[in-house]
Amino acid sequence: MNTRTDSTARRKSAELTEEETEEKKIGRPTIYSEEIATRICLELAEGKSLRSICINDDMPHRQTVHFWLLDKNKKEFLDQYAIARQIQAECLVDELMDIADDGSNDYIERLAEDGKNIIGYQTNGEAIARSRLRVDTRKWYIGKVLPRIYGDALKLKGDDKEPLQQTLTHKFGSWDELDERLKRFTQKQQ
Repeated sequence: MNTRTDSTARRKSAELTEEETEEKKIGRPTIYSEEIATRICLELAEGKSLRSICINDDMPHRQTVHFWLLDKNKKEFLDQYAIARQIQAECLVDELMDIADDGSNDYIERLAEDGKNIIGYQTNGEAIARSRLRVDTRKWYIGKVLPRIYGDALKLKGDDKEPLQQTLTHKFGSWDELDERLKRFTQKQQ
């Protein structure tokens, strides 16, 4: 091969236009952009998981999103993400009702020995168990993300309207009995 032709081919490949360079970029986005951040938050708010969002090749890896959340310079994204997670939990509340009300797979046809005639229906335990698992998982998540609204009510500390009160009751005997107990205690200590 001619060295002149070889060097010309190398020069041409090195002189790619910006447009061609953009087309040749491959891989997931790693540089933060408001457009991608907003898209992530919108999809979260619609009920998708971060894992399912980040599976797409045009989205950053989940770990990249986590780094963005930890970045002090991206506090606006952190706030937007937190609100999206709260909206997501509210969407899951709606799903709870849909799952609980959907009885479409609760029963399956029971066929006669010929395999053609329906002789009745039987409970589909697998579908019912799966629905129960879906409901329980969502309830658990919602209780953790929005505990003030959907968490189990367990009040351990008081507030301004109802301060926590502690009542201590102890029955004392007579003063003579108390004095005698104090003397015995003192003697043991010596």
